[in-house]
Amino acid sequence: MSARRYGSPKVSLISLLSVCAVLGWTSVAPAQSDAFELLWHRSIPDPIYTTTGITEPGKIVIAGDYLNPPKEAEAIPIFSDGTPDWVSPGNEFYVDASRQAEVLAGLDATPGDSSITAMEWGTGSATPLWAYRMHPCRPLDANGWSSGKGVEVSDDGSTIAMVVNMYVTGGLQARLSVFDSGSGAPVAELDLPGATAASAVAITPNGAFVAVYAWP
Repeated sequence: MSARRYGSPKVSLISLLSVCAVLGWTSVAPAQSDAFELLWHRSIPDPIYTTTGITEPGKIVIAGDYLNPPKEAEAIPIFSDGTPDWVSPGNEFYVDASRQAEVLAGLDATPGDSSITAMEWGTGSATPLWAYRMHPCRPLDANGWSSGKGVEVSDDGSTIAMVVNMYVTGGLQARLSVFDSGSGAPVAELDLPGATAASAVAITPNGAFVAVYAWP
């Protein structure tokens, strides 16, 4: 863990191994050395960080990892030494956060029983507000998800969108599930026509539109 200051900082930078979050965008060109202040750096040697999200109201960075222990979702205060406030143990996490509300969400895959659990947290506790199990599903890393993002929270915190790949008769089916924050069951589900796999989802700031990256 290290902290650095370059001149009079314009942008604060948090680094999580191969994942980083940037706060306080300004018009300063990012190439300028005095445009950044490194608040903290967190590195864990064996697992791989998959995804991260940041919420301004809750002042929390959430990060998910997989492959090797600790295999957890971590909620880390922005203004800290990089030590998590809490961790949620699991197997293979992909996470996101609302930028304008205290809503954190994630997917956790359990390869042993071919299940994926969708969940939502508040910023103050490792105990999920709800958890929704989807089964049977293909393990997320089988689709190269370390370079994708299968969960996204709208900026206003109203809506959570997730994509998973379900085992069905004859093969695989990519499925989009949409949740209202605070609810434990999808308000909408769609089997994507002609798609056997999906690895990334995006949602508009108010949750009105969702886009999915998938392939046959």
